[in-house]
Amino acid sequence: MNDKVPPPNSSVDPRSLLRRECWKAYYSAYFSQLLADLATDRWQKLDQVSKVLVALFSTGSAVAGWSFWASNTGKAVWSVFAGIAVVLSIVQSALGVSERLKTMLDSRTRMLRLRLQLETLYSAMRMNPEFDVVETKEKLEALQHEYVEAAAQVPKDWIYTSRDEVNVQKALNRKLGIGVNQHGN
Repeated sequence: MNDKVPPPNSSVDPRSLLRRECWKAYYSAYFSQLLADLATDRWQKLDQVSKVLVALFSTGSAVAGWSFWASNTGKAVWSVFAGIAVVLSIVQSALGVSERLKTMLDSRTRMLRLRLQLETLYSAMRMNPEFDVVETKEKLEALQHEYVEAAAQVPKDWIYTSRDEVNVQKALNRKLGIGVNQHGN
């Protein structure tokens, strides 16, 4: 056993601890929501672009390409775009774009709802400094449990990078007024 672990500090105000834990949960849910927003936006763009290109250059729309076929250049251009459309169709299907988009939309919705519930709880604690500790702790624990379940259902998606995560965090910090040199909440 590590003898250097300090004993629990019984003099710490439980309301202060709850506010701090609520803030951390709120921040995490907000971050997750913004990351889901980013992924959703990217999956939607990929989905829309590929569907439009497939529709434009599929065999069913060959009639639209007849004017291009009148010249050798038009035939070449049409062939290139039709080839791109076929590849996009295959890629869209292989990547499961529609499923990933649905997963991210569900995640964004859950995280938004959780963020708003945590924001409401945090505001209630700030507005009523003598809030009921037991009741508030139960609410917070339920929301934290729901967050853990929601976060576990969303796989890390390759459509965003660790740089995107850093940028989302910076944007969130700016939005919440957390300065670069500021520590804590």
